[in-house]
Amino acid sequence: MIFGDAAGLAVNRNYNLRLDRGGALRFEYGNGDAYGAVISEPVLETGQWQHVAVVCEYPRFYLYLDGECIQSGRMSLPVTPTDGASRRIGGWFAGFFKGDIDEIRLYNRAISEREILA
Repeated sequence: MIFGDAAGLAVNRNYNLRLDRGGALRFEYGNGDAYGAVISEPVLETGQWQHVAVVCEYPRFYLYLDGECIQSGRMSLPVTPTDGASRRIGGWFAGFFKGDIDEIRLYNRAISEREILA
């Protein structure tokens, strides 16, 4: 896991951003009753810094890599985060992120592409 509000599975009112073994980004989210996931093509490369951003503005989502929107579409349900008591950076019961994470930012609104580039 790169980052998440993950006391359990995403279906349990959580969200997380993680990297799968093939280099694809996965943004998973749930509302307590249902689950949705956004999965990119393999994009991350080892040995170099990359900037990843996810913007959720229900019903739309945008997945950015190094300031470029690499995927967008419709979310099946809104993201409903918990109170944040179980936020995790770089680790989860299923394993740890192998690499460095420099900075995490959370916003209480959808940020613009211009703000992502700044």
